[in-house]
Amino acid sequence: MMSYIRLICIVCTIYLIPYTAHAYSNDVLQQLGLRIKTVVIDAGHGGKDPGTVGNGIVEKEQTLIFAKELGKKLQSAGYTVYYTRTTDVYIPLEKRTELANTKKADLFISLHCNSHHDSSIAGFETYYLSVQGSDKRAAFVASRENGVSANKLNSLQIILSDITLDSKQEESKDIAHHIQRSVLARAKQYSYTIKDKGVRSAPFFVLLGARMPSVLVELGYVSNKQEANILVQASYRKAVIQGILDAIQSYQKSLATK
Repeated sequence: MMSYIRLICIVCTIYLIPYTAHAYSNDVLQQLGLRIKTVVIDAGHGGKDPGTVGNGIVEKEQTLIFAKELGKKLQSAGYTVYYTRTTDVYIPLEKRTELANTKKADLFISLHCNSHHDSSIAGFETYYLSVQGSDKRAAFVASRENGVSANKLNSLQIILSDITLDSKQEESKDIAHHIQRSVLARAKQYSYTIKDKGVRSAPFFVLLGARMPSVLVELGYVSNKQEANILVQASYRKAVIQGILDAIQSYQKSLATK
């Protein structure tokens, strides 16, 4: 009888310990804020702020289309989704991350369209918050998205230099790289040849104050005619949106192995 009981104990140990460890791991990840369950999607610009305009595309309109479709995709995958806006209204930049903080989001994604005075420039890029722009191009994009001059952007950098950036910066950088890789991979599957403009960092107002990992995604250049034509295609939106979902899922898997 005793041997039988010991056998049962051994079997239970073999099967229950991995389950318990997995459950414990998930609990720890959740407590540390490393699991993504709630996502706030920010459609850049809106209302009196149209964003960049080019080749028949108005940034505030295109970002809203992307935001709604991304939200539906994430919801269908089991995520809780909130939007900073669902209509053509103006939302101050600081109110966007404030909403994300209020909703206790695990991830904040701000969607934008890019522009350049050189119409040959094109590509997809992902940003995260930092005091200094990773390069002049990143600083220019931040200045345009913030709606301020380069001088005011420098003032912001001085203020930020006196503030210790949140520990979420490294996580934001990691997620940005996952998004960049996954979106380009999906775009290729959909036969889109999108230039990889890489992952950059800059002082974006819209990311400032977020208590969770946060990224800003530049979907493409409306100033480039070919890319502007791609931006309005449903299949391109599908590729980008699936790529972002892939990125979130791959990021979470990478956490489990660390």
